[in-house]
Amino acid sequence: MIQMNLIPYREEVLKVKTRRRIATAIALVLLFAASVGMFHVYVTMTVSAMEKEVKASQAELERLRAITGDIEKYRRDKTLVETKLRIIEELEKNRDEAYRLLTELSVAVPEGQVWFAHVSKQGSMLRLEGTARNNGAVALLMERMEASPVFASVELAFSRRITYASMDLKSFKIYANLQ
Repeated sequence: MIQMNLIPYREEVLKVKTRRRIATAIALVLLFAASVGMFHVYVTMTVSAMEKEVKASQAELERLRAITGDIEKYRRDKTLVETKLRIIEELEKNRDEAYRLLTELSVAVPEGQVWFAHVSKQGSMLRLEGTARNNGAVALLMERMEASPVFASVELAFSRRITYASMDLKSFKIYANLQ
């Protein structure tokens, strides 16, 4: 007897192989798409985390800049206070010196005969300008100043005759070195 296969066997095997190849290709494409999707999610999460870290770092930087600004302000204030304290100490020191100088001058001035118009001190040099009744009063002032322990040397720059309220007076300028 002759048997005949009505279903073509080879065509059926070819169709099955083709279906498997298509299914495998689709599975590979889906696997690739899923991998790309997962990679995208990973990268997005990493970028998001980095952006948060950058924002936190910037906030920290601003906070530290504010602190640094405060520190610089405190340093400037400290320098200013130290400068003011030095000035106060210098003034305290000079106050005693000015008191001593004016006390010695008041002792040296012949009463009712000499009047100061200008007294200035620059370094260790004292400059006196004023008016006296006569040259004898100026000489007496200079002698008393030289006798004082405050003055090292006393020099007369000039003595000129002036008329004030119909009186003949002497205008003078004296330089004195302080000890």
